[in-house]
Amino acid sequence: MHKVLVFGANGLLGSQFAKQLMQSEKYELLSPARDQVDLMSAVQVKDYITEHKPDYIINCAGYNLVDQCEIDTQQQEMAEALNVQAPKMLAELALEHGARFISFSSDYVFDGNKSTPYLESDKPNPLNYYGKTKLMAEQAILAANPQALVIRTQWLFGPGRRDFVDAILPKLEGAEPVPVVNDQIGCPTYTVDLASRVINTLLES
Repeated sequence: MHKVLVFGANGLLGSQFAKQLMQSEKYELLSPARDQVDLMSAVQVKDYITEHKPDYIINCAGYNLVDQCEIDTQQQEMAEALNVQAPKMLAELALEHGARFISFSSDYVFDGNKSTPYLESDKPNPLNYYGKTKLMAEQAILAANPQALVIRTQWLFGPGRRDFVDAILPKLEGAEPVPVVNDQIGCPTYTVDLASRVINTLLES
């Protein structure tokens, strides 16, 4: 049985990894609470990984308050710590301990000016601080651990947290017009499907 360490297991995506891994006989889920292992503490993280020896480390944690970190320097520091320094540390520890590391990035690494779906080979050009931290994280992770996997995803929705889909569906069932912005284009990603695909393909490959 493979040990899978999931950071951010209480979040929208991480909770799906936790649920599906617990339902599988192939994996043992490791998901320490924040008061057990703080990603801001290199000592706590290193000690936990050294003790439990996971085969896989999946990072679903991160700072995602996009608007706040655009205007608040303290929030920017928090975003860089959680989105860049923590994943870099996990990538290094995974390489050191022989674990496979998987982390998630964002469509915010792009500027949104392309009229067709983005490709892996497209040049990133983040327009805000959050997007810059996600791009810095990608670069830091792959520089520290070339065997790591970085998955870009966007517009997550699914069980466990209120999201755009939850907010808009009840309104669509009514008779009144629903005012929404028309200058944003995205690809809604169902967390159940994303977690399942990662587990069934990347963990078992």
